[in-house]
Amino acid sequence: AVSMRPFGSRQVAVCETASQRSGMVMRYAKQDFSRIQKYNKKLQQLAPVYKTARSSTNLNPLTAEKVESILLSKETSDLIAKCNAKLRRKLILKTRNVAWKVGVEVSSEYGVPMTHEELMAHNWEEGKVRKEAKKAKFDAVFAEMDKFQAIKKQRAADKVARQEAFEQRTAERGANPPSFDFTPITDPITAKEGGPELVDEPAEAIELAGASKSATTAAEAEA
Repeated sequence: AVSMRPFGSRQVAVCETASQRSGMVMRYAKQDFSRIQKYNKKLQQLAPVYKTARSSTNLNPLTAEKVESILLSKETSDLIAKCNAKLRRKLILKTRNVAWKVGVEVSSEYGVPMTHEELMAHNWEEGKVRKEAKKAKFDAVFAEMDKFQAIKKQRAADKVARQEAFEQRTAERGANPPSFDFTPITDPITAKEGGPELVDEPAEAIELAGASKSATTAAEAEA
């Protein structure tokens, strides 16, 4: 049986067989296999070989510029630094062999992981950057909210002003009611044909006409 126990910053497989009960063997974790695949893809980007049924043709020769931009980049160095010690030594040696073919020197810091103090300082700086970005984000959100609240208050003030102006106009109309002209209107058609003008009858004439009509109706009923 094989169990995984912590060994420094990496995982170590401890063999618990009868023959090697106390032996320790460095094995590749699942993440290391993924990093190996990423490293191999970078090697293929340097000088891909197009294979056919009869021969292999290298249409993209290896150059020093490609090695420096792809294989010796900070991204590849960080990728190697995350691997365990055995795989890290292997990938650094392979990188130096490829760089030696094109006459490029590999730095001694290439693929070397950071120490504990360097890692703490790096994490501290990244934390400061994240806090500043978070503060700037919230400041922008709060500024937008303040702007929205100012617009909302301005609209409320405009509404109150319109309501006060309406009430003032209503009060002014109540204090000074409009005057209406009750002069009888002449019918333009009748006046054009030469007929009599329409004139309002007095109230006494209207009452007499109503009384005579009532008496006539009573006489007809008796007959």
